[in-house]
Amino acid sequence: MNAAGRAEKAVPKKGHPATMHLWWSRKPLGVARAVLFASLVDDPSARPDLYPTEAAQQEERRRLLALIEDLSRWDRSGDAALLVEAQRCIAESTGEKPPQIIDPFCGGGAIGIEAIRLGLDALAIDLNPVAALVSSAGMSLAQRFAACPAVSSGGVGDGEGTAGIASDVAHYGTAVEDECRRRLAGAFPAPASPMFPEGRSMAISYLWARTITCANPACLRTTPLLSTWWLSKKPANRWHARPVVETDGFGFATDRGPPPAGLADLKVGRGANFRCLFCATVNDAEAVRRCGRESGFGLRLVAVQALADPRRPRSGRVWLAPDEAGESAGLAEVELGFPDAVEAAFRRELPAGSGNVTAFGLRTLADVLSPRQRRTMATFAEVISEMTPVVRRDALAAGMIDDGAGVEQGGRGARAYAEAVTTYLALALSRMANRTTTMTTHNRANGSVEQSFIRPAYGFYGEFAEANPFSGSTGSWSGGLGYVVRALMALPAPGSGPAGPTDRHGASQTGTPPSETPRVGRAEVRCGSMLSGLDGAAGVVCTDPPYYDMFDFAALSNLFLAWLRAVLGDVWPETLGPLPAPTAEQIVANPARSGGDRAAAHERFVKLLRLAFERMRAVHESSYPLTVYFGYQQSGTRSKPGPGGSPGTAWEALLDGLIAAGFRITATWPLRTERPEGVKKGTKSLASSVLLVCRPVAESGPVRPAATTADLRLELRAELARSVRMMQQANIAPVDLVQAAIGPGMAAYTRYERVLRADGSPLGVREVLAMINEVLDEALSGAEDQLDAATRWALSWFDEHGLAEGPISRAEQLSRARNTSVAALLAAGIVTTSGDRVRLRHRREMDPVRIPNQVASPTVWEATQHLLRCLDAADEQAAAARLGRLDADTAAGVRDLAYQLFWICTRRNRNAEAAACNGLATAWPTLRRLAGQP
Repeated sequence: MNAAGRAEKAVPKKGHPATMHLWWSRKPLGVARAVLFASLVDDPSARPDLYPTEAAQQEERRRLLALIEDLSRWDRSGDAALLVEAQRCIAESTGEKPPQIIDPFCGGGAIGIEAIRLGLDALAIDLNPVAALVSSAGMSLAQRFAACPAVSSGGVGDGEGTAGIASDVAHYGTAVEDECRRRLAGAFPAPASPMFPEGRSMAISYLWARTITCANPACLRTTPLLSTWWLSKKPANRWHARPVVETDGFGFATDRGPPPAGLADLKVGRGANFRCLFCATVNDAEAVRRCGRESGFGLRLVAVQALADPRRPRSGRVWLAPDEAGESAGLAEVELGFPDAVEAAFRRELPAGSGNVTAFGLRTLADVLSPRQRRTMATFAEVISEMTPVVRRDALAAGMIDDGAGVEQGGRGARAYAEAVTTYLALALSRMANRTTTMTTHNRANGSVEQSFIRPAYGFYGEFAEANPFSGSTGSWSGGLGYVVRALMALPAPGSGPAGPTDRHGASQTGTPPSETPRVGRAEVRCGSMLSGLDGAAGVVCTDPPYYDMFDFAALSNLFLAWLRAVLGDVWPETLGPLPAPTAEQIVANPARSGGDRAAAHERFVKLLRLAFERMRAVHESSYPLTVYFGYQQSGTRSKPGPGGSPGTAWEALLDGLIAAGFRITATWPLRTERPEGVKKGTKSLASSVLLVCRPVAESGPVRPAATTADLRLELRAELARSVRMMQQANIAPVDLVQAAIGPGMAAYTRYERVLRADGSPLGVREVLAMINEVLDEALSGAEDQLDAATRWALSWFDEHGLAEGPISRAEQLSRARNTSVAALLAAGIVTTSGDRVRLRHRREMDPVRIPNQVASPTVWEATQHLLRCLDAADEQAAAARLGRLDADTAAGVRDLAYQLFWICTRRNRNAEAAACNGLATAWPTLRRLAGQP
């Protein structure tokens, strides 16, 4: 599942529902689908009527686990036979009455989309209007008009699944582009250059630099805030800009190749520190911020990225020096021309803590848009709004009835259909908004205009890239529209069949439906607080709750909400509501909303999260597990819990809230499915998730009376010893063992009504987590008893010294305690001596011809190091060959040793060696298969 999740999220793909519109930290759809399936389907041991013997149960269990693996793969989403089988298994386990799936924090809608794909009904709730609209677009809106032929073709043609509405979105989206091109004629002038046959080319993007007045009193000249002179670092197409300094100012020129050696970058070190172009004085970040606050920034056009040959769209790209006409077109001021309520949204102050732009004097949404960006977005918004009556007219002409009801009122006629098409066009506009601000960045590796929220914050940059919306390339309208259309085609909908040929937007599909078509469930999306949104609901809860203080979704989404409200304010008045996005009931530990008091913000978060879990407890069907995703940042090989808003605090708040609401945590499964890094290294992004499996206390066994810490420790020792062995046999990676062990540990803790310290005070979650870690250490260390003497010595020595030298006296002392000797260790080939010093041999120094079990003193340590050496060289075949020559006991010892070594390395911060040991344990099933072992 983890491998499938990583593959799905590695690169955003056209045709993936997540690419319809940005929402943060979406769970991979395949993983969400697999988790829902596993939550509803019984283990075969629960059905002795169907699987009476242990052998029959094991065979069926293997089949179900393989089915879960297949379901977790995004590329199997359209596999009708797989979905039909999954739905059959769910029906069998639920008595043909599967429950509704409830996601009270639906975000981008991944859980709800996969629920209806599995034939389940879904209820999705989110406080944020943008999240609610995106979820509606993914799980209920297009499905309402499934099998309707495109009205733009007069109602003639293929209406399979969402093909009809997708075709219409592509058709009317193209009409939007054509009309906007007419209204914005002259706004994006073709750049001039003598290198083109006709003297003009097509602009793809523009690189702008902010300017300030140099803080040096002897200078006081206008200077640009440009980070580097590089324009393109493509090996075959490198370009740079260079300054053209004149007595009355400066300009820019462009040349092929890297910047000259003597041309120093203007940006100095980390942060917004920039060298003056004229006097070389470094204007530090505070000087830049002060200039932005007091007098504002100027803008200068640095260069224009254009097609190398405008007659051939794939002819490559060149960088042109700016001309006066091109720069003037980008700076021409215009009024937005929106109603007062919408205009006010763009002038509203950005909330505190939403990003660093406010410190630089950029205080409103209007401040993060250049003049041409404001005009461009306003024009597209206006034209899209005008498209609704056009679509409605065409729908009536195509024979669609008109019940007069709008899309938000559940209408299914011409009016609602026209509003649905407009909604998808507005999402394409909102998607384009993410690449149409002064917070975008220029990717010098591939020439693309990167999104504004490359970090989940309103970020300040000295330069920004502006896309030409009519270029058909990066950041353009047609590019974003294509993503929306292809995502529409991938949504589960009644009557969907296998994919066939598509047009340039992927809108037209042909194909023969499978002989048995999987059912598609129905979804309801509610916009509002889950505290009230769950009224009247009943079902199985699966959700991804708020992330403590990591993201302020309300602040981030205001950029999208402003444009969506400008187009859809009259279409979705209840969902989109007033601007800005509501925050009063948002569950987030934002000190800015508590007068800067972090403690008060934490208490507010804990209180609201507990109320949320209590509401979930009231609507959750207790015969099924409740599943909760917890996202955490990861550094190195382990997450770093701790106080003050760190993952530790968030983790404890989550566990406290679940326990206080009456849930028992029965399992915790690490899901390493997030993209390991964003486009920019070091950005604050979720690296991993933990799936918590919970059951209501009354249904998960009787609660025992109060226990002491000593009682709990004894139970943890018994529980974790059994669980760790099971997890190792199930090949849970060492890097995941810490999180996975929390499940059985918390299960032991929540069996008691309370656990008391010696002074009678209750033991808190933080102390329980620390105790679980201690007992886990004991459990892993206890496995040493099964190892040979030399390996036990090597393990202890490695813990103390790693691969460094140590005194031979300590080596002798330790060898006596392990019932061996230094001479025996030398004979075994695992150590080397130099005078009175001893060290472990690195695996690179070990004799590759020497094979354990065919020498006088075979050791698990040596066998492990040889396997690690093979994997270091990425040679799984050689590692498998060595594994195949080991007896069963030595092989089992190698796997156990990999876990113990990983545990030592994480405690000692030996990250490279920890990664190697984790790799060995993770590769174990593959090595066994290659070695021909069952």
